[in-house]
Amino acid sequence: LAADEPDYAELVRLFVAAAGQGHVGALHELGAIVRRGLDADANAIAIECLRQVANQERADAQYVLGMLFLLGQGVDTSIIDAANLFSQAAAQGHTGGQYELGRLLLAADEPDYAELVRLFVAAAGQGHGGATHELGEIVRLGLATDADVTIALGCLRQQAEQDHAEPLFELGRLFLLGRGVEADVTEAVRLFVAATYHRHDGALHELGEIVLRGLGTADDTATALECVRQLADQEYPEAHYVLGTLFLHGHGGASVADAASLFSMAAAQGHPGCQFEYGKILFTIADESDYAEAIDLFIAAASQGHVEAQYEFWRIVLHDQAVEAADVARAAEWLCQAANQGHIGAQYECWRLFLYGVGVEANLGEARRYLHLAADNGLAVAQYEFGMQILSTSVDEEGAARAYDYIRRAAGNGSADAQLLWGTELLHRAGKDRALIEESAGYLRLAANQENGEAMYALGKLWQDGRGGDVNLAEAATYFRGAAEQGITEGILAYRTLLQNDSVGVGNPAEFFRLAETKERAIDQYELGAVLLDNNEYHLKGTAMYLRLAANQGDVAGLFGYGICLLFGVDVEVNVEDATTFLRLAAQGQLAADRGQLAAARGQRIARYICEHLQDDVPGADANFATAGTYFSQLANVLPTNVPPICAGLFAIVDEENTRRYGGAISELSMK
Repeated sequence: LAADEPDYAELVRLFVAAAGQGHVGALHELGAIVRRGLDADANAIAIECLRQVANQERADAQYVLGMLFLLGQGVDTSIIDAANLFSQAAAQGHTGGQYELGRLLLAADEPDYAELVRLFVAAAGQGHGGATHELGEIVRLGLATDADVTIALGCLRQQAEQDHAEPLFELGRLFLLGRGVEADVTEAVRLFVAATYHRHDGALHELGEIVLRGLGTADDTATALECVRQLADQEYPEAHYVLGTLFLHGHGGASVADAASLFSMAAAQGHPGCQFEYGKILFTIADESDYAEAIDLFIAAASQGHVEAQYEFWRIVLHDQAVEAADVARAAEWLCQAANQGHIGAQYECWRLFLYGVGVEANLGEARRYLHLAADNGLAVAQYEFGMQILSTSVDEEGAARAYDYIRRAAGNGSADAQLLWGTELLHRAGKDRALIEESAGYLRLAANQENGEAMYALGKLWQDGRGGDVNLAEAATYFRGAAEQGITEGILAYRTLLQNDSVGVGNPAEFFRLAETKERAIDQYELGAVLLDNNEYHLKGTAMYLRLAANQGDVAGLFGYGICLLFGVDVEVNVEDATTFLRLAAQGQLAADRGQLAAARGQRIARYICEHLQDDVPGADANFATAGTYFSQLANVLPTNVPPICAGLFAIVDEENTRRYGGAISELSMK
C-alpha cells in the first residue's frame, strides 16, 4: 500500500482474505480503497466482500459499508441503505454505527430526541467524542425533555469523572452558559483547565474567551490566564496563539512585541493561526523586508487552509500593482476555498471575482451564487447588492417583494444605501399613513447618521412639507445643511433658500458657504461668491477670492463669476483684459452634469444682473457683433438655463460706444 504505484488487485486480495478471517483493520482498508476510487475492478471485489461480511452480522463491515452508501463512494448514494446498516451495527453496540445513526435521525423533520439521547449516550459511554459533543449540543440548545437532559448530563458527568477530555469540555460549556445546569463560571474554569491537561484546544480557547470577556470573578480570570501561560511555557503552539491574542488585547500586562514573540515561535512550528497573526503584525510595520516576510507567512497559513489568511492574501494581491498572474490565480483559488468554508467576506469577493473574471474565467452564474450566499449569511452590502440585482430584473410584484426583502434586511444590518432606499420606498407607500411615515423616517435617520447626504435631504423635505409632523423649518434646515455639506445639489439649493428666510434663524448664507474654502469644492466656493454678490456686498473681502478658487478648478460658473468681478471691480481692481480671459473660458466651457441644476436655477438671475450693469459705461474690448449675435441667438432658445452664451455675448458687445445702443435689446432679452 505504501508503494509509489500500489497493485490494488493484490491489495484487495490480501485484505479480503484477512477480512474473511475476522480482521477488523482489513475491513476498514477495503473501505478506504473504495473511497480512493482508483481501480474499478478492485473496488467491485472489495464491495462484494464487505456485503458478504456484513450479511454475516459483522458490525464493523456493516459500519464501513454504511459509510460508503452514505457518501455514495463505489455505490449509489442511499440514505435508507446506510441507515439500515448503521442500525444493525448499533444494535450490536458499535459506537460508529450508534453515532452515525443518531446523526441521520437528527436530520429528520421532527427528530426523536429520546432515541437520539439513547444512541449518543451509548456511543459516548464507549468514549466516542462526536457523540459526547452531540449530547452537549442537545442540552445547550434545549432540544430534549427534562428527563432526557438529565440522562445526557448524567452521561457527561460520568465520563468527565473518568477524566475524558471531550466530556470535560462539553460540561464546562454548559456550566459557562447555564444550560441544563445553573451557571457557574468557577466550575466551568475548573472543567476547562482539566480538559487542557489533555491538550484540548477547544477548552484552551474557552479559557481565553473567559479572560477576554472578564467573565466570573477575578480569581476565575486569573486561573484561566495562568493555565494558558503554563501551557505556552510548555511550547504548546495553540497556547502561544491564545496567549498572544490576549496580549494583543491588553491582558496579562504584556505588549504587542510580546504577542509577536509568541506568534513568531508558533509560526516557526507551522501553526497557521500564529503565522497569520504574526504576518499581520509585520504587515503593519511597512518595512520592505517585513512586508515580504508577512506575505510568506500569509501564504504558509493559507496553504494550510486558514480562511482568514486566504482572504487576506486575496486582498493584498488585489491591491498590489506588481503582482504576477500566477499569484492572482492562486489567490483566486484560495479565496474560493475560504468562501466555500463559509467566510462571508470571501463569498462577497467571489461575486466580484467571477463577475469581472479576475484570476478565473468570468461566470455570471457563479458570481450570482456567491453573492446570494453572502447575502443569506447576513452581509449587509451583499444583501443590498443582491436585492438590487433582483429589483433590476424583476418583472412582477413577487420579484419586487423578494428584492425589497433583501434590501430591508440590509437596512437592518446597517447598510446606509439600503436604509435610504428602503426608507424612500416606505415613504412612497405611506401616503398619509403616519405610522409608515415614521418608520420611513427611522430608516432615513439611520442612513443620515452615517452621513448619507441623500437621506439628510429626504428628512429635510419631510420636515419642510410637514410630513414628519408639524412643519419645522429649523429642523429642515439642519438636515438640508447636512446634505449640502455632503455635496448634494438639492441640499445646497434647499438650504440656501431656507437661510434667506428670516424665520429660520440659522445664520447668514455666507457663513455656510465659507466652509467651502477648506474643502476645495468648486460648486460651494462659487455659491459663496454668488451669495455675497446677491447680498450687494460688492466690496466684502472674499467675494472674488471664492469665485477665483472655483475658477481655478475649472468650474464654469466660477470662471464666469470671477470674470464679472474683474469686469466691474467687485472685491478686485477692474481689469478688463483678465475679465475677458475668464469670460472667454466660461463661454467655451460646458456645465458639468452635477452642476446643471444649480446653474439652471440661477440662470435668469445672472442674466438680469449682467444686463443691469450694462446700462453703465463699462470700458471693454472691441465690439464683435457677429459673435454677439451668435451667442445671443443661442441664449434666446435656452434662457434662463445657459450661462456660457451670456458670458460670450457680454464680452462681444461691452464697449463704451455701443453699450447704450444695444441696451434696449439686452433689457428685453433679460426680461425674457
